[in-house]
Amino acid sequence: MTQPRSSEQLRTNTAASAGNITSTASSPPSTKEQKDQTKLETKKPKKKVPVTLHMVTSNDDDSTGNSSTSIRIPAWLKMYFLWHKTALSQINESNWQQHRFLVMTCFHGMRCGGVTDRLRPILPMLRAAHQSKRILLIYWERPFPLEEFLLPPEGGLDWRVPEYMIPQIKQNGPSTHFASYHNKRNPKPILNTLYQSWNYGWLWYNEQLEDDEPSALEMFKQVWTQHLFQMSPPVQQLYEKVFDSLQLQPGQFATAHIRALYGLEKRPHVETIALVRNAMNCASNLRPGGPFLVASDLLDALHEAEKYGYEKNVTVVAPNYQKEPLHIGLHNESDKSVTPTDFYSVFVDIYLLAQSRCVAVGPGGFGHWAQIMGYDHKCWIRHSGERSQNCEWKQPEQQQLTIDQPKEPQLAIRTVAPPPSPAAKTEEDLEVMIAVKEVETKKLAIGQLEKRLAEMKQELLEAAQQLVDVKSSTGAPSTTGARTMKRKESSEGERESSTATTTGSLSFMKALKETLLEAQAVARDTKQLHYPRSTLTKLPERSRVVNDATATNTTKDKNQMLRVSYALKQKLAKSIRGRQTPSTTLQHGGLVEDDNDNDDDTSEDTSVAEQHVSLVEDHFDDDIEGEDDTSPTSSEMSTTGVFNDYVAMNPNRDNLWDDSSTMPGWMKQYFLWHREQRAALTPDNFREQRFIIMTCLRGAKCGGMTDRLRPILAYLQVAHLTSRLFFIYWERPFPLEEFLLPPEGGMDWRMPKFLLPELYKTQRTGNLELRFYQKPEPMIMSTTFQSWHYGEQSYNQNKANDEPEAINVFRDAWNVMFTPSPPVAGMIANSFDQLGIVPGQYSTAHIRALYGIEARGEREITVLVKNALNCLSQIDQSGGPYLVAADTSVAIHIAKQYGSFRNVTVVSPPHGEHPLHLGLHNESDTSVVPANFYSIFNDMYLIAETKCTVVGRGGFGRWGILLGHEPSCNKFSSGFKAETCGWKDSAPRATEEMEEEALQQNQHHRVHAKMPFRKPMRGAVQR
Repeated sequence: MTQPRSSEQLRTNTAASAGNITSTASSPPSTKEQKDQTKLETKKPKKKVPVTLHMVTSNDDDSTGNSSTSIRIPAWLKMYFLWHKTALSQINESNWQQHRFLVMTCFHGMRCGGVTDRLRPILPMLRAAHQSKRILLIYWERPFPLEEFLLPPEGGLDWRVPEYMIPQIKQNGPSTHFASYHNKRNPKPILNTLYQSWNYGWLWYNEQLEDDEPSALEMFKQVWTQHLFQMSPPVQQLYEKVFDSLQLQPGQFATAHIRALYGLEKRPHVETIALVRNAMNCASNLRPGGPFLVASDLLDALHEAEKYGYEKNVTVVAPNYQKEPLHIGLHNESDKSVTPTDFYSVFVDIYLLAQSRCVAVGPGGFGHWAQIMGYDHKCWIRHSGERSQNCEWKQPEQQQLTIDQPKEPQLAIRTVAPPPSPAAKTEEDLEVMIAVKEVETKKLAIGQLEKRLAEMKQELLEAAQQLVDVKSSTGAPSTTGARTMKRKESSEGERESSTATTTGSLSFMKALKETLLEAQAVARDTKQLHYPRSTLTKLPERSRVVNDATATNTTKDKNQMLRVSYALKQKLAKSIRGRQTPSTTLQHGGLVEDDNDNDDDTSEDTSVAEQHVSLVEDHFDDDIEGEDDTSPTSSEMSTTGVFNDYVAMNPNRDNLWDDSSTMPGWMKQYFLWHREQRAALTPDNFREQRFIIMTCLRGAKCGGMTDRLRPILAYLQVAHLTSRLFFIYWERPFPLEEFLLPPEGGMDWRMPKFLLPELYKTQRTGNLELRFYQKPEPMIMSTTFQSWHYGEQSYNQNKANDEPEAINVFRDAWNVMFTPSPPVAGMIANSFDQLGIVPGQYSTAHIRALYGIEARGEREITVLVKNALNCLSQIDQSGGPYLVAADTSVAIHIAKQYGSFRNVTVVSPPHGEHPLHLGLHNESDTSVVPANFYSIFNDMYLIAETKCTVVGRGGFGRWGILLGHEPSCNKFSSGFKAETCGWKDSAPRATEEMEEEALQQNQHHRVHAKMPFRKPMRGAVQR
């Protein structure tokens, strides 16, 4: 392991390497700057390789990469740089403790993320250090000291830690709570940080901006290059060599960053091809004709980019690293063969990306280095991941072709065979080309089809208006549910007696309906368009509340028509289901297949009037959705009474949700609607529905049990507001049905088997923003949502004012959706028997000793355990028993010793040394079976039956708050809400009282041992 260099050595290296740095800032230099620049220019490298970054704004000149002005650094930051330099020059080994420090850390054994996670929050850290009057420093141990890769520039902020401070810094663990960083009153002299956030703290930074102060995006590049970092000499040497070999001009190329293995351990070759081609297509939209730089975490993706570039006759280049790039955050510290040189390519890639003008980015943050440090931070596009685009290849202008067209397209400095000639194309290449041509042909047909559908919708509206006018003139009955039903049952002879205009309109409607069905069939073949929307099983849309009186009346009329149409559709759906015999069986992989094979086409049996109403409803649905982009709240969407009509037609069928007094009405109605629609779902009609599926597929990183299942309320709310059926489908580590099942009378969340092929075609998303789910496409939204607030923040924002918050609804919703599978239920019952505890009459301490790290010393674990039990003694004065759940057996052993010392009973779940974690399962280990994970769900239910809860880091301990008997009885013993607690002895009690309590516990225990969990839903018995 390379030892950290001394502070004096590092400062010497900085000064020695400063001569290789040039600056192209276009602002007028001072006299001192001119002298410095003269010195620097004498040491410029002979090669025309940019060894620092340009200082430009987004409107820089294309030919030079320079702008007329550089970004103005705010006054507070200039003052902090000066103060930092002065303070650091005054400290020494004897007086440094008189100052306060903010240290960005990554110690051995800690999970600190990649270079983007660690360094992109540097601007918020500078602001926090300024506000709290702390000296900002950076100290890395993993994988190696940052000084191996980056150094402070001459005259910049010296962020290196003096050697005499290192022992003191390592005594304190890092804080992950951002509020503590800028708190002036925090007394700690050294505050270690390990801050990671999806927005890198930039939201907070931008909220602090003063008048005319540039944003974090505008500031980042200049602060990075002029004041914070430059490449270390060996990294700079490699960078110059690589950039020269690529034969690119700074600011004259676009980058495609392809994170092929983001959230995955491997990716099928076919998916890699599709991913690469779309990334290159998007890059061509930014800079038609190229050239293109490709960066990826998968060599296979680089090869495919090369082949695609040859096919399109453009230059595609990439560094030649010979092997898969290493990831700083995934370094195996036990591998002593790894040296700092193995990570040089990471920092070289950052500076390569920073020389591009435009970038096509995928998931993760690494590709955004090209945006935040490149030539034009506005020139970017997302080719995969959330909010990505499907791009077509864009050819350059003819004039540009003659100038930029490469003579010999190749992947620079790569040790691969030259691109094959057209005559030598492999069978796989030909198949890919044919598939691409077929897709392009289908997309062209879809474009023509969509145009025709738009025309027909307009014709539909006009014809519908004609029909309404005719009914008004002939005294047609009003559109109430009963009269509409009666009209549906009228004879053909009565319809023929209508006016000629009515007959003509209805005939037109029938013809139009047939046309739309034909269009739907064509669209179904292309997997691109599903129109018209469901006429049988669609959840009715609800209108928004509009203040304008005229708009309100219009909305009311539309909703009246919707209610009538919905009643007709439900009656028709019941008629169809009456001729079918749906059955539910458990399949391999936890899938459920509904064998509804009735092929009767009932669409022709419906009356023309029904078709008319259904078509009008489809038009109104589109019209209502298009009014604005504001997402309606639950209260707004429940004002129309559509659900009341629906519920009245569906009597109680042993619904678990009926007994809940906290569950909002819309949730009960959604559960009922979900049951009906799922029962009607078949392989023939599922395309008429829309779905949101909580997924964890093989190779994906989905987090632990809490990360996956705690957001269920947010999923349900989004599914309700967007009329989607909600299902859950896991492959990793095993199907959820191995551990939890839907209870009898609850909601069946198991995904039907026939949806699996369509699910695999769907790109996974990681957000629950309503605007993405309100769109009719894609039909299936495959979602793996993870957030520090588990979606409860958005749930509470969208709920009605009179509805309870998420934390008060969760327990009832959970019990409607889940019950333990038989083997897990048996383990839970045995655990209660063995531990001698009774539900609701014990308290729990959850201790996550290894949160964010791979190992922790026994001394540190002892501090965590004692504080957790001390906090428990303060909120539970009964004297135990205490249940302790931990992620290491060392913590359990210490807890039992401390309990014996305090004369209280401490018990723990009976597991092995280290319980498995759902999110860290090695899929290549075929010896792992579902039974290895039963203990996770066993522990969750033990925590859920607690009286009071002490919560540590992570989310697992919060199950005691969400599902426990007394949710308000809780404390936090570690993490950003942590309290430092002292032991509080329980109050003495009379002998008679203790004997009576023991007798009651024994009786409760006997009852509990015989009490089964709620029976799983029919067809949900585990194999």
